[in-house]
Parts: sequence; C-alpha cells; structure tokens
Amino acid sequence: MSLTKDRWDDVGRSFADLGRRLGDRYRDARSDEQGEVTDALDRLVAGLDRAFSSLGDTIRDPESKAAVERAARTLGDAVAGTVEDVGERLRKRFGADR
Repeated sequence: MSLTKDRWDDVGRSFADLGRRLGDRYRDARSDEQGEVTDALDRLVAGLDRAFSSLGDTIRDPESKAAVERAARTLGDAVAGTVEDVGERLRKRFGADR
C-alpha cells in the first residue's frame, strides 16, 4: 500500500510542478503583453493629444474657422437638397393627393 501511496504522491507533485510552470509562463506572457498594451495606449494617447491640439489650433485660426464653417454649410446644403429630392420622388411615386 505504501508503494501505491508514494506513486500517487509523485503524481501529485508532478502535476503541482507542471501547474507552477504553466502559471509562471502565463504570468510572464501576460506581463509582456501588458507592456505592449501599455506602450500602444501611450502612443494612442500621444496621437490623440496631437490631433486635438491641431484641431484646437485650427479652430482658433480665422481662415481655418471660415473653412470649417464653409464645409459645414455645404454639408448642410447637400443634406437638405438630398432630403428635398427624396421627398419629391416619394410624392411623384405615391402621389400627393392619395
């Protein structure tokens, strides 16, 4: 009986050792990935900071501000024209007096 118990104890120790090794590898890989994720997030934040700084600088510039207003107005005109065209096509298709 002692030999059987010893063998099962060996099995337990072997699996415990294997579990520790897997856990160590997992934690090491996870640490590397966390570093990569942190670096990527840092680059993203820096990029967003530059983008919003540029946007702020552009909005404060009078010529750029006029260009933004012009672009917004032309977009609004295009959307309004499209809605009018769709409305007219619907009226023609389904008849205004129906």
